[in-house]
Amino acid sequence: MSEAKFEIVRAVLGAIAEQDVATLVELCDPDVEFVPILAALEGRSYRGHDDIRRWIDELNDQWEVFEPTAEEFRDLGHEVLALGGWHGVVRDSGAEVSYQPAAWVARIEDSKVVRWRAYTDPSEALEAIGGLPEEPGRRT
Repeated sequence: MSEAKFEIVRAVLGAIAEQDVATLVELCDPDVEFVPILAALEGRSYRGHDDIRRWIDELNDQWEVFEPTAEEFRDLGHEVLALGGWHGVVRDSGAEVSYQPAAWVARIEDSKVVRWRAYTDPSEALEAIGGLPEEPGRRT
């Protein structure tokens, strides 16, 4: 079951990188709470498919490239922890943001993401989930 959850998280990250709203909406529950990295920094969140569509539009307006990449996954039961980073290119200026550490916690129910929370500091994600679980459920 872990691998199926990891694939859902990989697919969400891929849809974000491609700004593929149709796939992202398909992967998320209609009432999903979605807190992407930049919204997390601002203390905002998005709820539901319409907000996800709006967020992808905002992402596209601001970023020419925005690529999140997970390198390690942990199965936490109903949640998955993904550790990795992201890089991007700002649309207006062309400024490049080099690889920045990140972590994502996805709550998955019935093969749909019901909550997605990004962290700019992986240690904050670890604190939020109470630390890393033991080795079972780990995948890199």
